[in-house]
Amino acid sequence: MALLISFSFLVLYRYLEHHPELQTVERSGITSHYERIRLDPARSVIIYLLSMIATSFSNLVAGILLIAGVVFHFIAYLRFSKVAHIAAKQKNRESYQMTARPRYIIEAR
Repeated sequence: MALLISFSFLVLYRYLEHHPELQTVERSGITSHYERIRLDPARSVIIYLLSMIATSFSNLVAGILLIAGVVFHFIAYLRFSKVAHIAAKQKNRESYQMTARPRYIIEAR
């Protein structure tokens, strides 16, 4: 199940990379943070595939890789949450700056 979840994120990330009009990353100023997480789904898929392959020769190794995959999944989720939090914070800051401007309008008569 975790392999399928990781694979779906991998497909989603690649789709967004090929359709920049759907991305909000560039506009939010968090490109460097996104670059750090963009390969997390691929890493997760590799860990789970290695676990599946390891079942053919060692259940212990497969179990260790499975646990490593779950731990990595948790770490990847925290990293993704950080990027989402930074984007939300940036968006709130921008919207506050737009609404916090003085609204003095002097009409010329």
